[in-house]
Amino acid sequence: MTSLVTELLPLPRILGGGIYCAGEDAEPLLTAWATWTQSIPPEMNSTFSILRLPPFPEIPEPFRGGFWARVCLAWTGETAAGQDLLTPLREAAPVVIDTVEEMDYAAVDRIYLDPQDPLPARESCVLLRELTPQAIDTFLDQAGPAAGAGDFPLLMVEIRHMGAALSRPAAVADAVCARDAEYLLEAVGVLAAPPMAEAVERATTALNSAMAAYGTGRTLVNLHGTPGDEKDRARAWTPEVYDRLRRAKSTYDPENLLRYGHTVAPSA
Repeated sequence: MTSLVTELLPLPRILGGGIYCAGEDAEPLLTAWATWTQSIPPEMNSTFSILRLPPFPEIPEPFRGGFWARVCLAWTGETAAGQDLLTPLREAAPVVIDTVEEMDYAAVDRIYLDPQDPLPARESCVLLRELTPQAIDTFLDQAGPAAGAGDFPLLMVEIRHMGAALSRPAAVADAVCARDAEYLLEAVGVLAAPPMAEAVERATTALNSAMAAYGTGRTLVNLHGTPGDEKDRARAWTPEVYDRLRRAKSTYDPENLLRYGHTVAPSA
């Protein structure tokens, strides 16, 4: 029998939402956000995204069909203090839409405004050590305003700020191997038809290859996307942790019954 114990924290209200600028203003917003993340309190969680949204009816107006540079955030401290912290972002570039508001935690899905219906998509993740000016330039070369203009195939390219609690050592041994990453790069492309699927794969591969110089060499298992061979799946862990997981797999699932998706192979 397997059991799981979860500790809950009281968090009835948060400040959350998104600051949207035109996609052409990605560079000043990203540069300001990267500097801003170096000094904000750990109660602030945020991401920077470049969105090229299709004209799908599932996407609400006025976001539908738009090209956006966006910072999404969740702040668990006092609302007024959180609003004050956002001043450098709101001054970095002209703000077109600002959805930041105090909300019940149960309404947390309003921060991202993701479609509720599933889509066939290609997802990938690269853990980044830091976000240097060179890394920002490389990112914008691959996914910014000049990258493919109107026919760039990736729906969203995002950098998430990590650190804080995500970087603290675990009280007990676990399999989390992302504590040395300050940021996380995620890319999502919709696989609508074979030509588009091939374009998504090419753009994803090019982006991840270009950003590998700034990465830790690993990925986050939650956002890894469709797993490849064993070597690809193993990128989510250090060699030591992966070996421990394989030995545990051999003990508890020697027949490899749980073998679909991002799973660990039994040790030889």
